[in-house]
Amino acid sequence: MGGDDVLGLPDAERFVVLLVDGLGRDLLRGREQLAPFLCALLDAPASRAITAGVPSTTATSVTSLGTGLTPGQHGLAGYTFRFGGRLLNALLWEDV
Repeated sequence: MGGDDVLGLPDAERFVVLLVDGLGRDLLRGREQLAPFLCALLDAPASRAITAGVPSTTATSVTSLGTGLTPGQHGLAGYTFRFGGRLLNALLWEDV
């Protein structure tokens, strides 16, 4: 089920994705006293780093993560986009 295993993860029925917006692996490393549980997850057997696409906005990256498509394929390249006859802000989920 699903697509290509580009992360090399083991077979499993379910996976958990922990996304903390703005908190990258490099920022977390060396901060064991502040975030011991999260730091321990960095070296967990199934832990993998992922790289943001371009542009690396939250809305674009989460859409790529959820769809498996690049921004050029899914078409959401920023925070503002057309939906039907409306222009929406993807962070606020309201009309611009």
